[in-house]
Amino acid sequence: MVLILLTGGNGDVGVECCKQLATKPEVTKVVITCRSEEKATKTIDTVVAATGKDRSFFGYAIIDFMNYASIVEGVKSCPDKIDRLCLNVGALGKLEMHPCGATDAVVINALCHALFFEKLMEAGKVQKGARIIYVGSEVSHDIYSFSGLLPHYYGRFSENDVEGAISKNYNDVFGSFLPVRRQLGDYKNAKIIAQLYFAALAKEYPDMHFMTISPGGVEGEDGKGTGFSSEGFFPLDVMMKKAPFVFHYLGVTHKIVPAVERFMDGCLLGEKSKYESGAMVMSSKDGFGIGAFFWGAKGDYSDIRSEVPYLADEDLATKTAVVVRKYLAKWREL
Repeated sequence: MVLILLTGGNGDVGVECCKQLATKPEVTKVVITCRSEEKATKTIDTVVAATGKDRSFFGYAIIDFMNYASIVEGVKSCPDKIDRLCLNVGALGKLEMHPCGATDAVVINALCHALFFEKLMEAGKVQKGARIIYVGSEVSHDIYSFSGLLPHYYGRFSENDVEGAISKNYNDVFGSFLPVRRQLGDYKNAKIIAQLYFAALAKEYPDMHFMTISPGGVEGEDGKGTGFSSEGFFPLDVMMKKAPFVFHYLGVTHKIVPAVERFMDGCLLGEKSKYESGAMVMSSKDGFGIGAFFWGAKGDYSDIRSEVPYLADEDLATKTAVVVRKYLAKWREL
């Protein structure tokens, strides 16, 4: 029997994840985190109505993942025996700098998860043999359907890039005229950093199972995009609000149900995951219909590390973890 802690439970992906988890016989309880009791109660009302589950099946903890003290305090309200930890909180960021010296995108997509896991471990709340699922993103590698809006690294990201990815807002000559490119650049860097960090933890904690799983590019069921995409700068926000179907027909996005179904293998289904610890599960190459390159963020998925050398670099992951912990120490001192 499985108890699952899901961060960011009130977002589009979080709500759908709760609905799907509620249908699995292995699951005994789902606990979500939200920034307020009002949001937590509203979310639980929604999933209870949708699934028919007894309200006692769900629980919640109040945590603001941009606030160090809130994370530390919130851990006290988390269950004592966590079997599955799904780290789903995330956002695009607003090109702002956090007082700890990292970009806001890195804090909400990487540092907060590192801190949360650290504090859960200190409190002895994560079970031996637990699965830790970090919700990653396809933008951690190049996606050619997003050329122009999303910076391409062409398979190059090294130890020399780690510090800058954390401490500097992305910019280049195109970003000076197109702020969304800078925003997506910050997000890309944050996801790379977090994915490498949790890959490093896979080596540090051999008695636990760590995975990055991306839901892919998610369309809202109401035809207006998701809450996540609405945070994007122009023209991403307008396109996802007014014409999300364009991304669908370009083969970039898919509906939220199949997107969240990707998590189920990682969270549950069987006593042993079909992916090894440290895996990064995302959409497979689909370019030209023959797997020539990464075009969109939908469809078949697999562990893509063999296709993206820097994501498979264990030495780079270890060095990234060292730098991440340096910024956690700076955040702690504030």
